[in-house]
Amino acid sequence: MPSSQWKVVTIRITYNTLLSLKGLMLSVLYKTAPLTRVTLLSIWLLCRLISKPLWHLAQRANDRDHPLVFEKIKRISSWYFEAAQLKKAMPVGISLLHKKITHLKSEVQTDPMTGLYNRCGLKLAVAALREAQQPFAIIAMDIDHFIKINDTWGHDMGDEVIKRLGQLIQSCSRESDISCRSGGEEFLLLLPAADRVAFLAIAERLRTQAAAEHVSGIKDITLSLGIAFYHPRQDKSENVFKLADKALYLAKYGGRNRTVMLEQ
Repeated sequence: MPSSQWKVVTIRITYNTLLSLKGLMLSVLYKTAPLTRVTLLSIWLLCRLISKPLWHLAQRANDRDHPLVFEKIKRISSWYFEAAQLKKAMPVGISLLHKKITHLKSEVQTDPMTGLYNRCGLKLAVAALREAQQPFAIIAMDIDHFIKINDTWGHDMGDEVIKRLGQLIQSCSRESDISCRSGGEEFLLLLPAADRVAFLAIAERLRTQAAAEHVSGIKDITLSLGIAFYHPRQDKSENVFKLADKALYLAKYGGRNRTVMLEQ
């Protein structure tokens, strides 16, 4: 107090001080509890409603390799703008991904010069034939005196001869046949489900048509061919490739520009 310079201190127990506030807080909580429950339930339902299209789109993204994935995406209900945009973009993205994967697989399995299978593609094709218990024949081919062609006409012309032979093999083979450039001037042709007469006829057609080819003035392009047969119950596929190589060697050793057929 200013006149007497006294100071007055009032002391009150904390419990008594907060008792009225505690009762007020409990009253507020009691009165707002129903509204709080309704609000929380509404938030939960709204979150679920918003997330449901996104969850379905995420599931379809995981199933992108499924054959019916595009049809499943169409059936997803997207009631708001962002989900609708994602739904529209997903089929485009999945299609591009499939195209890129297919392109990469094609690059890995094919020879870039001829478009025929390479050794990797041939290995997968042979595995599929073995799994199906499918007998087949192998025609192993080699361009005669190919080194002479490169030395005389240059490597670019040698590449042109290889490309032309790749086209010839594709034109002479059936839709079910599997053609492969196994390396350099060497080619393989797998013929499933055909008889020995047909194998020999195809090989001879390849040989005669190759001899008739004239690539930019290069004449006498001849082939040596070796034929071997694979039966899943009797042979191993590794053995039949060795046998085809042996038949090809015999064709080379016997004077080239000829076909040799061997059986186990």
